[in-house]
Amino acid sequence: MKKQIISLLVLIFACTQVFAQVAINADGSLPDNSAILDVKSTTQGLLIPKMGQSQRDAIVNPAQGLLIFQRPTSTGFYYNAGTPAAPTWYKINASDPTAPVSQFWDITGNSGTDPSINFIGTQDNVPLVFKVNNQLAGKIENGSHNTSFGYQSNYLNSAGTDNVASGYQALYSNKSGIKNCATGSQALFSITSGMGNVANGYQALYSDTSGSRNIAHGYLTLYSNTSGWDNTANGAQAMYSNTTGHQNTADGKDALVLNTTGYQNVANGSEALYDNYTGSQNVASGFRALFYNQSGTNNTATGMNSLYWNSGGNFNTAEGRDALSLNYTGSYNTAVGYNSGTSGSFNNTISIGNNGWPNAFHNQAFIGNQSTIYIGGWVGWSTFTDSRIKDNVREDVKGLDFITRLRPVTYHQNLKAIAEFTGNKDSTDYPEKNEVEKIKYSGFLAQEVAQAASESGYDFSGINTPRNSRELYSLSYEQFVVPLVKAVQELNATNAELKQEISQLTLRIEKLENK
Repeated sequence: MKKQIISLLVLIFACTQVFAQVAINADGSLPDNSAILDVKSTTQGLLIPKMGQSQRDAIVNPAQGLLIFQRPTSTGFYYNAGTPAAPTWYKINASDPTAPVSQFWDITGNSGTDPSINFIGTQDNVPLVFKVNNQLAGKIENGSHNTSFGYQSNYLNSAGTDNVASGYQALYSNKSGIKNCATGSQALFSITSGMGNVANGYQALYSDTSGSRNIAHGYLTLYSNTSGWDNTANGAQAMYSNTTGHQNTADGKDALVLNTTGYQNVANGSEALYDNYTGSQNVASGFRALFYNQSGTNNTATGMNSLYWNSGGNFNTAEGRDALSLNYTGSYNTAVGYNSGTSGSFNNTISIGNNGWPNAFHNQAFIGNQSTIYIGGWVGWSTFTDSRIKDNVREDVKGLDFITRLRPVTYHQNLKAIAEFTGNKDSTDYPEKNEVEKIKYSGFLAQEVAQAASESGYDFSGINTPRNSRELYSLSYEQFVVPLVKAVQELNATNAELKQEISQLTLRIEKLENK
């Protein structure tokens, strides 16, 4: 060991004397011409003196260029760029070699920074790139105006411009799409050429490839959309299954969740238009409004569970909770009021009033419900009766033969019986609910009127005969005016004949008396 040290000293002395340079190595090579000290090794390094900041600052008259390694705070290599009498220490890894130590950017935290000097970025028109595991994890570009932040976000972009991607693999497949904004893990993952889309949420608009101007906010919203355009979905899984449907608006969890190709629908409320597949131009507002609609079009439902069971009915309008909720395939129906509307698949009905469907069939209209005791207004009800719109006009109205068979009676309504016959749910109690049962009505029994019409051979239009087991008989009392007029005319004719016979008898008596 002692011999090795002596040999090293001799070598250093010889080099110093002959070359004025020093080489320390294991291969016996001479020092490089540009180096006063040339150290070579593949197994060891050069160890610089280590000290704390207070120890560094205690060095007396440090030479300019003196190098030390500082630890444990503000760790790094420092050198004196000042003079021995007025030392100024700089950190070697600073971006600006002239910046004082207090302005260096340290990964363990910084203070007293100057934004004009201390920043993370570039000083030329080269994109700022972030990487994780040597994979693109962020990129800010000036020329293409793209901004991405997140592992593999906007990863495959080649020609797309003005895009913003934030989140794991957001806008991952984009190549030429422009002006898209994706926020959330794998949001707009599959897009390649679409434009003007906004996706905010986990896998929002995940499958979209070429759709444009779609807006998706929420977990898995518009997940399956491929090329549909101008859709707006707000809420977890809203419009989840939509593929090519366009110009739809869904606001609420699972709203329009199964829609595939339906277009121009508006669903406002959790699970509104839930089961819709191909139905188009529907408007549903309320929890589970138009819930089971699949292919029905041009329906409007406002209120919780309104048009709930409608599957293929078209052009229906329901206003109120549970309005037309039991309509299946009926079309052109209108219902206003809680639990109003027909039950089944009837067409062209009108129901106005809470629980207003005790009697229903095609082409019928109802105002009020079984508790209604008054329907009126300032003028009477008018019916079109223009001769220009009537065919097969005949004078075959029955008068006395029909009227004299009728049995006028008084009666009271039984609400419980109405509910049992119609299958209608009993409405919630309220103070005036049963007032109708206290009224003593005058009228006829519909079955007896039907019998009287049959016996007199009269096809009377004032009787509404049930068409199913749940429908009730009803009478149109204004229709009785016509046979009553006919009866009066018959009585008048009989009266005229009797007057003539009496007049003739009177003349005969007078003649007999004069003889």
